[in-house]
Amino acid sequence: METIDDFYKEWRWLTYNELDSFKLYSILVGNNFAYPDEKYNQNIIESYKKRCFAVSLEQIQNYENNLRKRLNHSNNTSSYLGIDLANFYFLRSVFIENCLINVNQISPGDLIDKIKTNIKYYHWWDELNFKDLTLKVINNYFLKSTRELIGEQPLLKFFYDRFKTKEELINQLLINFSPSDYAIEQMNAFNSRGNVVFDYRWLFGNELTKSIRIFENECRFEFDEKIIGSFFNENLLFREVKKKFSNQFTIISQGSPEWLKPQRFDIFIPEINLAIEYQGEQHFYPVDFGGKGKKYAQKQFQENLKRDIIKKEKALKNNCTIFFVNPQYNISDVFLNIEKLIDDKLANDNYTNL
Repeated sequence: METIDDFYKEWRWLTYNELDSFKLYSILVGNNFAYPDEKYNQNIIESYKKRCFAVSLEQIQNYENNLRKRLNHSNNTSSYLGIDLANFYFLRSVFIENCLINVNQISPGDLIDKIKTNIKYYHWWDELNFKDLTLKVINNYFLKSTRELIGEQPLLKFFYDRFKTKEELINQLLINFSPSDYAIEQMNAFNSRGNVVFDYRWLFGNELTKSIRIFENECRFEFDEKIIGSFFNENLLFREVKKKFSNQFTIISQGSPEWLKPQRFDIFIPEINLAIEYQGEQHFYPVDFGGKGKKYAQKQFQENLKRDIIKKEKALKNNCTIFFVNPQYNISDVFLNIEKLIDDKLANDNYTNL
């Protein structure tokens, strides 16, 4: 039985030789539509038949040299910014040599760190200087609406004022990155998904976009622009609520008073028994975040509804007010509503000594 290590060796060999497994298989079974080119020579075919997938240092170096020639062909010093580097033909050996991770043999913390390091290699961030990486984030990762509303130069100034090094910027891009359980499972699920087990766009694209979008929303907030998105704003909401009200109250992320355990509030202000809950789209309809199918999404949705009902009942019984923040919220309106709720709470006899 093939192991993940065996599958990796084949994928690694195919990648360095720039071969397509389906085409090789078609040649072996004699399909008429398979037209081998010079890469699919007899030595390659024999190696594939015998499962001989060794790769020499010379092959790796040749692969790297050819890769650099492709990139330099554009004759543009900023070529990295305008080309999609993260695809089959632009995977570097530093990523190829590090992408195999046996998730059962590594601690959760080390696993996340290793994935983050591989993301840098996969997207070539480590090869860009600070200026080019900043431009890439603005032009390739930020939404068009952000660039149009704020402008490139003000965004550049925001970046340069906030970050002193490229490493600080990369850490910020990944600070809210958290791979889904499903993506972790798929890292070693080579039997069903094929080469995508080493495809970091397929595995972690959504989580990376989420992390970058949170940072983008921070930029928009700094320029008094409306925050975007519906799935990315819980962390940002906590940060802004804390910045606004922490001089008056204790602002707790994922707060869980004794009467609520094991459940948690997104944001909790214990002094006045006020909770703030961000209601993402999964609270309104089934969302297949992990790609597990409609039935699973429907089941998760029903469980979300049950948990929401239980949380509301517990809050009512314990005189806790819950303020629900919906997607596409306007932060100014959120602040106004929270201030009104605080005033109402302080007007109550239970809080006259605050």
